Amino acid sequence: HLPEKIRLENGLCTLAYALKNIHFPESNDALERAMRRLTFDELFLFALSASQIKTVSYANLAPKMREVDLSPLLSQMPYELTDAQKRTISEIQGDMCANFASSSSNSDKYIPLEFTIKPMNRIIVGDVGSGKTICAASSAFIACKNGYQCALMVPTEILAFQHIEDLKPLFENAGISCELLTGSTPAKAKKETLSRLKSGETSFVIGTHAL
Repeated sequence: HLPEKIRLENGLCTLAYALKNIHFPESNDALERAMRRLTFDELFLFALSASQIKTVSYANLAPKMREVDLSPLLSQMPYELTDAQKRTISEIQGDMCANFASSSSNSDKYIPLEFTIKPMNRIIVGDVGSGKTICAASSAFIACKNGYQCALMVPTEILAFQHIEDLKPLFENAGISCELLTGSTPAKAKKETLSRLKSGETSFVIGTHAL
């Protein structure tokens, strides 16, 4: 899978040599050469895969969204957002609404800058309690206020329950319906939730990989 030109330019051994010497090294030098080749292959294929995913992702159209007033959500927070949280939320809204610009001082009127927009691809890094959840909630709020449905997927049911307890009141106070869906959701409740999602009655759903 690795072109000979790339192998030679990077001073790499052949794959057959690497596989043999990673298991039965002829010497320390042979082992190091084998490890270097296999490490290179792993990183090379990872980078190639990431590049292909990015290309496919950018080929798709992202929904056009208008900037929305986040105060109905953020004003309910029991604390003042930090500058870093405000900046991150602003950047997220910038990503999601990059293809719209205000045509006048009237914020209800927008001009599409372009027909397509690259899908947002963003990772937020921070310690526990640093405010990543409110950033994700703001993203969902923007989508829902633009007439779309949104899902927030978390890795564990405990986290899903925690998020529904924290976010459901905030969203429903702002006029956005919010529900929970996990693997342990009873069959009847799951069927009803899916029905409301299908009809559009529910705008925001929080859950695990059961989503």
